[in-house]
Amino acid sequence: MPRKIFISYRREDSGANALGIGQYLEHEFGRKNVFIDVDMRAGAKFPTVLVQRLAECKVMLVLIGPDWLAAKDDQGRRRLDDPGDWVRLEISHALSRDIAVIPVRLNGAELPPKAALPDDIRGLLDHQAVSVTLAGFRNEMAGLVRDIRAIPDPWPWRRAGAIAAGFLLLFLLGVWAFVQPGAIERVRQLVASLPTGGTSPEVWSGRGRPGEWVLYGTIGQGPALSHYFQPASIRFFGDRVAYRARYALLASVTENKKANSQGDYEDVTNVIDCKNSTTAMADRTVYSSAGAVISQSKWGTPEFLDLAIGQAIPPGSMLAIGQYIMCSEDMRTPLLSKQNLVKNMKYLVRTSAGNGDIFHGATKAISDPTYPIELVTAIRFDADRPFTELFQGTVVGLPRNYRTRADRLQLNCADKKIQDVKFEFYDADDHWLSLTTPIPVQPIDVVPGTPFEALLNVACAKREKN
Repeated sequence: MPRKIFISYRREDSGANALGIGQYLEHEFGRKNVFIDVDMRAGAKFPTVLVQRLAECKVMLVLIGPDWLAAKDDQGRRRLDDPGDWVRLEISHALSRDIAVIPVRLNGAELPPKAALPDDIRGLLDHQAVSVTLAGFRNEMAGLVRDIRAIPDPWPWRRAGAIAAGFLLLFLLGVWAFVQPGAIERVRQLVASLPTGGTSPEVWSGRGRPGEWVLYGTIGQGPALSHYFQPASIRFFGDRVAYRARYALLASVTENKKANSQGDYEDVTNVIDCKNSTTAMADRTVYSSAGAVISQSKWGTPEFLDLAIGQAIPPGSMLAIGQYIMCSEDMRTPLLSKQNLVKNMKYLVRTSAGNGDIFHGATKAISDPTYPIELVTAIRFDADRPFTELFQGTVVGLPRNYRTRADRLQLNCADKKIQDVKFEFYDADDHWLSLTTPIPVQPIDVVPGTPFEALLNVACAKREKN
């Protein structure tokens, strides 16, 4: 997937260099994947467009020329000392998003000393710099392009697929092991060998009712950051849907300009055009770990927001996952609603470890010719289980515990296959905690003698009778 590149520069310091570098990168990555502020159309709101572009970029180049550090405003004050300076804001925002930030030294310019930078952008100097000169422009730019292409993709579809596969593996092991001699011990050894999720703060603990926010994905590595949506906030305006999202931040600038690591978070109202796959942000509020408001921005009310200020939704991004969920009634509706709790489902079997029960709901016919039958299954554990056991590595902002897992399964009777299209987690009071939609969906071959075979036989027998 092409890298979205944002070029940060000062016009009086490196305007000509920025244009040359931008044109070279456009040739390599495509015109739409490189943003420089001269691209803004007449009448566009400067802060609004910058925020939107920064939200989608995966790489930021910070061009540092000989006058970058000492540039002054009309009153003779150093621009970087102004908290509203756009270069400073661009860099601060990029550092808070934990994306790839590359300082670019132009024509022999030296990097500034760390002490000369404001606190919120000193992290810039923790990133490896490159040099671009007039004499070596082509070779140096070719090296920069190679470096950009080698950056691991920060968008989460591969990670989401791995997490989904891990969840599915745990589910399969749970319902398969009880019929296999010696399998329980093998499963215990396997699970014990997996890296466990690290502890992480609940960034909105005490600032939300149980079930008010639903986890729908994580992004990043070392640590990953949780993303939530608020079901009660979902509103439709024709082909558009607006919803409130909340996600953790590794660090952001607080009121006293100090970085607050692994504690801050932000709320945004996203507006998505389901038909055209475009989106824009209606408002944004950043909070400290203590819940204090750091900053607020508003670009319009959701029903009247001009999506021309927005962007196309990048495939595989959290926005794409949000679109998939919000634009589908089946996806955004919980599997275990108050009218369809586990107690209304049929008992299947005890879990392999003897720590919970497995249930299944009624079957229904669907229009999929390959998987024409669908039903919901649930595992209700006897006691709470930590959410961190579902993740490898550290994830910031997870719920603490879960009690029930529910899956929407689709069945292929002829080929004896099952696919899991959606799974969710609930707490002990049946509050909806988490939603995962595996993309792509992976089919499962049903092994003879397992509960999956029994489940398949029950569902297929009912279909034959009908």
